[in-house]
This record gives sequence, structure tokens and C-alpha cells, in this order.
Amino acid sequence: LLYKLHSAGMRPGVEVDPNRFREVFRSKFQKVRIYQVLKVSQESKRWVADPANRICDAPGSWYCVGQYPPALDKLIAKRKNFAQLEDFNKGGGDAEYTKEYMARMNGEKPSRPSRSSSSSSKKSKSSSSSSSSSGEKKKKKKKATPPPEDDGEDAPPPPRMSTVNPKDVPWENTEATTAMWQLIDRGDLQNIEGWLSQDPDAVHMRSEDGRGPLWWANEAGNQDIIDLLRAKGVRNDLKDSTGKVPRELRKK
Repeated sequence: LLYKLHSAGMRPGVEVDPNRFREVFRSKFQKVRIYQVLKVSQESKRWVADPANRICDAPGSWYCVGQYPPALDKLIAKRKNFAQLEDFNKGGGDAEYTKEYMARMNGEKPSRPSRSSSSSSKKSKSSSSSSSSSGEKKKKKKKATPPPEDDGEDAPPPPRMSTVNPKDVPWENTEATTAMWQLIDRGDLQNIEGWLSQDPDAVHMRSEDGRGPLWWANEAGNQDIIDLLRAKGVRNDLKDSTGKVPRELRKK
């Protein structure tokens, strides 16, 4: 739902139910969008507004936490409780689950060892430690090799590239095509680059006349933006509704 609310009207085929949501605010570069939820149950609204249904930290306190109305009980019962993340930070909770969750959030794919392998490794460790404990005292302990110094700089992640087939992108005038045209028209390279970094597919957007960012950049004669679009994978051999490729719009 959050993906649809943020991308509706900006990415091909992404829409939200206009009978349920109405957009009331959008930031300059489409980063923040606020919607009004429509057709809310009046009974639920009255229940939430009733002070008797608020939980206060002390009688007469100004700090009172609201509650979801009873109509949402079935939905709330299905939600995933992430309290274990907070518990982990406090030294409790399911540490293994939390580590795996955080790794996946960082794009990694950790694999949990099987019980048999973990148990066998424990047995092998215990047996090896017991057998070598008597002779360990007589042997000179090897000097540990210090770990390599960390320069504190991680390699930057590779840039995201679009996986959309440009020929499958619909030709339509949207708020996204208007916003992109305006950025290119005023030569706002920084914000175009930021947009394409977050949404690589936007490089292939097409308005109803078949033109897109590369046509507009050529028309504006902005080589920096043209180079950026080419680096992001835009094609320069596609034609608009009049049969023109982008470079034909370049001013001589």
C-alpha cells in the first residue's frame, strides 16, 4: 500500500483507489506525499475521539495514548510484532532472528546453520579442547596475527539500473513526466540524478507524444543531462509519435 501511495501516477501502472484515498500534499520533488483517507467509519471516529478510550500515564495527565477502534481488531491481530528488535538492543529477545532480519534489511542473505551441523561442531570443539588441554600448557602459544587496518571507508554500492523494457512503457502524460520535463528545462542536474538514483525506471518515462527525458534534454541542448541519462541506460534509437529519435531535436 505504501508503495502504491508513493508511486501512484508517477510510475506506469501504479494507481490507488480514488474512493479510498485523496492526495492533499506533495513535496516539490515528489519525495513526500500526504493522503486523506476517505469513507472512514463515523462510529470508529467517535470511538477514537471519546476520552474514555484513551490510555493516560496517570489520572488527569496530558499524555494519553490513543487506541485503534474495535473495528480493526481482526486486522491488528494479524500484524507482526517487532518488539524483539527493541528487546535485542536491551540484551534480550531473539538475537538470531534480529541479526538475520537486520542483515536482510542491508541486502545480505544470511543462512542459518542446521541443528545437526551446529551440534556436531559443538561436539568436535569440546572433544578437541579436552584432548589437547593436557599438552597445551607445554606448547608455546603462537603470536596472533593482527587484523588488517581499517581505513574507515567502505566501497560505495553499485548504482541501481532500470530493469524495465523501454518498449513496454506506456505513453501518457502524468505528474511525473511534467516534473521531469520541468527539471530538464531548468537544467537541474542534481535533482534529476537524485531522482534516477531512487527510481532508475524513471529514465524511460514517455509522455503521450512518445517523448521522454532524452528528447527533452536534446531539445534543451544540455549535454550534462544527456550524458547522465545515457549512463542510466536510456536508449537513443527509439522514436516518438512523429518518427523522430532524440538527437533530431538537438538544436544546431
